[in-house]
Amino acid sequence: MKRLCFAIICVVALSGPLRAQTWDEWLTARTPAAVDRAVGRTQMGINGKSGSKQQNSPSSNDRSTSLVDQSSATDFVSTALSLVPLGTSLQPQGSQGSPASPPGSATSTGTGSGTVTASVYSLLAALSKESLTNPDFYAKHTVARNMSITVGTVVSDKPTDNTDKPGTVLGFKWTPINQRDLYSKTGKKAIQDVRDALRNEANSFPGLLQKVQQLIFLSCAPDGVCRNIRQDVLDIPSDKISAFGEFVAKYQGKVSTIQFSKAVLDQIDDLVRVGLAPSLNYQETVNRAYDNIHGGRQFALSYQVIKRVANGNDNHRAELIYDNGITDSITWTVNGSADYIDRKLAKSSIGGRLATEFKGRLTSDSGDPFGKGPIWLSFSGEAKWLTKTRPQYSFQASLTIPIQTGVDFPIVYRWANRQDLIDQTRSEVRMGLNVDLGRLAQLFRP
Repeated sequence: MKRLCFAIICVVALSGPLRAQTWDEWLTARTPAAVDRAVGRTQMGINGKSGSKQQNSPSSNDRSTSLVDQSSATDFVSTALSLVPLGTSLQPQGSQGSPASPPGSATSTGTGSGTVTASVYSLLAALSKESLTNPDFYAKHTVARNMSITVGTVVSDKPTDNTDKPGTVLGFKWTPINQRDLYSKTGKKAIQDVRDALRNEANSFPGLLQKVQQLIFLSCAPDGVCRNIRQDVLDIPSDKISAFGEFVAKYQGKVSTIQFSKAVLDQIDDLVRVGLAPSLNYQETVNRAYDNIHGGRQFALSYQVIKRVANGNDNHRAELIYDNGITDSITWTVNGSADYIDRKLAKSSIGGRLATEFKGRLTSDSGDPFGKGPIWLSFSGEAKWLTKTRPQYSFQASLTIPIQTGVDFPIVYRWANRQDLIDQTRSEVRMGLNVDLGRLAQLFRP
């Protein structure tokens, strides 16, 4: 085992590949790749659970459960549904002599919307026929993961949108500064210590070599040509123990001549990963590394538009988004945007908006990088000024409850002093459903 540990350090230090011959040498050369794969998948899972990743529809969609936009989007593909409010009330202000509308008239024609957000990374993976959760592909395309596209539909209201026909939601987001990504310069430095520790302690789990030999025998005997299948059971039947010993002796010094299949190599890497978990608890180590960089800053540029047919109003928003991790469990977000409402039958409105949010983690995160996320509680406020309308101020409290890996259920309470051209306060409770399809798929991963 000392030779195993020494060879691992050599593999890290040397630039050239180590020629594998004996069983010990071959496994020694294979271990760093398995460690990188294990750590890479852990990084990828934790990265996707960041509180700065927006799962809701864009804030320009006033049916969304999001009042403030986060600086980054899903790593993969996600969908957000805004469901019917639990309760709605509109209270007359009586300003400017406007007649009061019946309670609920501004939202009675519909409140739902649905959007799908896809990272450029997910599109690139589809074109390249790569798995979304391939750690190597994921690590190489950080820039693509920092860009996303949103499409969807939203129900329109006649009083505010000048049509009752659904509008089309389109959006684009780019995060050029993302210091909280584990693959950023800051993140890589923190993770390097984790990789080194895992490699140096790879000799701490006993029996790995024998398990690997059993797996290779069951998959590759007798001629050293491996079948592309995973072995559910690694125990050698009593009537094959002799053949197993002969196989191990036959390839001692010639392991590199075995024709390994992808399934066998992947299962060997999994054996290394499972062996590492109890000895170093690497998931907890990477969680700690993520906490150390959680205070990093993020900055994003976003453009959103809601297009409506015929004489319906079109809503445009160009936005700057800034996120900063105050602690490892609290994130502060600020939005500044230029808004434009294109009213085809009346004077258009142009103006701006400022919004801010404090988002905190109420429960600790699970040890599983692809497990359920924590419960999040957020408080946000928005001030919007547009020509042809009076200033609008909104407040929102939101509780996001994880249902399953990649499935969240947000419940929000929102109050506004008015709604666009309607001088009435608005107070309502909304529900939503956010599904990250890439993370949800991990439930069915073998």
